[in-house]
Amino acid sequence: EDDGADEDDGWGDVGLDETGGEVVEGAVAVLPEVLGALPGRWASRPMAVARLDAGTEVALATGDPDIFVPALLAQRVGSVEELTALDPEPLPAEPLVLDGVPDDLHVTLTQVGAALDAGVATLRPDLAGVGDRLDEEFLTACRRLLVQVAQGDPDVLRGRAGAAGTAAAVAWLVGKGNDLVGAGSPLRVKQLTDAFGVRAIPSARAQRLAEAAALPHAPEGETLALGSPRLLVSAARRAIIGTVRA
Repeated sequence: EDDGADEDDGWGDVGLDETGGEVVEGAVAVLPEVLGALPGRWASRPMAVARLDAGTEVALATGDPDIFVPALLAQRVGSVEELTALDPEPLPAEPLVLDGVPDDLHVTLTQVGAALDAGVATLRPDLAGVGDRLDEEFLTACRRLLVQVAQGDPDVLRGRAGAAGTAAAVAWLVGKGNDLVGAGSPLRVKQLTDAFGVRAIPSARAQRLAEAAALPHAPEGETLALGSPRLLVSAARRAIIGTVRA
């Protein structure tokens, strides 16, 4: 009688050979780590934005304004919960806070921050005609977005891009997201470029910054979505609240 038969490891019962069994065992071994990481990944900003974008696409496909208008507004503020809790209080005057920013980028962000200060100071007379303290709110939102970029993808800010160009791109994103820049808005694009001393808004740079900050992808023709009340000035939030209540 042949006693040399391979000992049954149990995987044959489910149609797996030894190699297949090892693969499954390896997968099972790492499963606790993978599952443990899921809550954090699910709650991460890129994942939250991806869900928000997907929900907006579904809402737009309905063709029903009662469905897609709230979805677009939720995309601008980050979630349905944020939309429900939105308040019209002005953003505070806030310095550039570098918490969570890699040490090697502190000088770069300080330089871009100084360019933002100078550019917004030039725009102050134009912004003053729109609302009290709008220049302070606008600057706070720009500083916050800059830090969000650095925290999301620091490599975007490592390189040879000039401080003025980066500052102009940040200001353009915040301005578009608050309906402050562009056709029918208080500021023309040329006013913005003149204030920051650049020939044109570096669109490719702005796109990279938006991706680094994990901004939502607003449908074409809609207001650029910043995805957080922290980046919206009080005038923009009041307009959103008015639309919700209409």
